[in-house]
Amino acid sequence: MRAKSLIALIAVLVSVALYFFIFEEPARRRTAEENLAARRLLPYGPSDVDRLLLINHLGDSIEIVLRGEEWLMVRPVTDIADRPAIEILLQQTVTGRVLAEYGQAERLAEYGLAPPYATLILESTRQRRTDTLHVGDMAPATPRAYVRRGRSRSVVLTRDLEHNVLQKKPYHLRDKNFLHVDESDIVSLTVIAPDARLEISRSGSAWVIDSQAPGADRSMIERYVTRLAAGIIYKFAAEDQADSARFGIGDPLRHLLLRTASLQTIRISFGRRDGEFVAALSSGRDKIAMIEAGFLDVFAWAGDRVGTVRLSLAHSEHVTGISWESADTLIAYTLADGVWRAAGNLAAPVNGAAVQDLLLTLRRTVLESVADVAVESVGEIDPAGAIRIELLGATGEILDVIRIAPLPAGKWLASSLTAGTAGHLGPGPVSEIERAFRAPGG
Repeated sequence: MRAKSLIALIAVLVSVALYFFIFEEPARRRTAEENLAARRLLPYGPSDVDRLLLINHLGDSIEIVLRGEEWLMVRPVTDIADRPAIEILLQQTVTGRVLAEYGQAERLAEYGLAPPYATLILESTRQRRTDTLHVGDMAPATPRAYVRRGRSRSVVLTRDLEHNVLQKKPYHLRDKNFLHVDESDIVSLTVIAPDARLEISRSGSAWVIDSQAPGADRSMIERYVTRLAAGIIYKFAAEDQADSARFGIGDPLRHLLLRTASLQTIRISFGRRDGEFVAALSSGRDKIAMIEAGFLDVFAWAGDRVGTVRLSLAHSEHVTGISWESADTLIAYTLADGVWRAAGNLAAPVNGAAVQDLLLTLRRTVLESVADVAVESVGEIDPAGAIRIELLGATGEILDVIRIAPLPAGKWLASSLTAGTAGHLGPGPVSEIERAFRAPGG
C-alpha cells in the first residue's frame, strides 16, 4: 500500500473515532441516563428532602422537618427526630426504581391502593416540588410494592420498598437517646436525695468524693457513667413535665446533677419505678421518659460503698507479664505461646491456673481506707521495704504499677496506676499477695 493511501486510511479511522467519541458516545450516555432517570420513582435524592409526612397503616400522621442540620418531629408531638431512622426511611423510598407500570389502573383496590396501606408526602425546597406516594400491597414474595404517585391513575411496581419501612410509629422516628453527652465529657456527679447529698468528681484519672482525697471506686463509677451516657428511652410516658407529679417525680426528691467539661449542667429527676423501668426527666427536654431502672443505683451509693477502692483494675486477659520486686526478691512470669513461664527460665512452664489466681487476688484486694498520698510517692516512703508489682501487656507496655510500702504497727500503704489512688492495707492482704506470687512456681 502506498504511503499516501495509508495516511488517508489512518485519517479516515481517526475521523470515525473522533465522531464516535464526540457525538455517538455522549448521545449513548445521555440515552442511558435518560432511561435510568425514567425508571426512578422520584427525580431527586434523599438529601434533597427537607420535609416529610408519613401517614402509616394505623392512620398516624407523623410530620418531620429539617431545620438546619437537625431533623425535628412537629406532629403528632414536638421533639427531636431520630436522624439515622429518617435517613433510612428516605433512602429506601426516594431511591426506589420503577420496575413496571400498569397504565390507567381503574381498579386501585386490586393493588391495595383504595385505600392505600400508607402514604408518604415528601417536600423538597431545593427542587421546588412536593411529591405524594401512596403505597399499596406488596408483590408476592418480593421486596416490591405497588405505588401510586400523586393523583395519577397509573400504578407502578417499585423495588426495595417494604411495608416495615412505612410501619413506623411516632416512637420509632423520635430520638430515643436520653442524654446527648459523651461519657468522657462528664466530670462530676452530684447525687441529691432527701437524706443525703454526695458529690463525685474527676481528679486526673481518679474520682474524688466531696472534693476530698482520691477515693471513689473508679471502676464502679465509670461503668455507671458509661451506661448513663448511652441510656435509651424505652417509652415516652408524658409529653409535658407538668405531669411530673403523676409519675412520682419530686416525691421523694431524687436528683442527679451531671457537669461536663464544657461547663454544662444536666439535671436528671427520677420518679416512680415501674418494673424494669423508672420515670425520669432530664433538663433541656420536657418529656417524661421511661429509662432503665438500674440508673437508680446511684442513690444506693453510701459513702463506704462508693469509697471502696480495689488495689488494681487491670484486666487479667490483657496481662502477658507480671513481676514482684522488693529489696531482696524478684519473681516474674511471662506468657508465651499461651503458656506461662518463669521469666528467668523460659524453658520451665509454671502453673498457669495459679497465675490467674494471682491476677484475681490483685483485683479483689480492697484498700481498707483511702490515704491523701500521691500514687507515685508510695514507694519512696520506705525504699528498703517497698514492693513494686508490674503488669505488662502484649507489646511490653505497662498496664499497671502497684506500689506497697510498710508503715508502723504492721500496716502497709499501697497504690496503683489503674485505681488512681492510695490507701491502707493490713498485713493479711499483703501476705496473701506474696503467697499468690510464689504459688505458680511451686
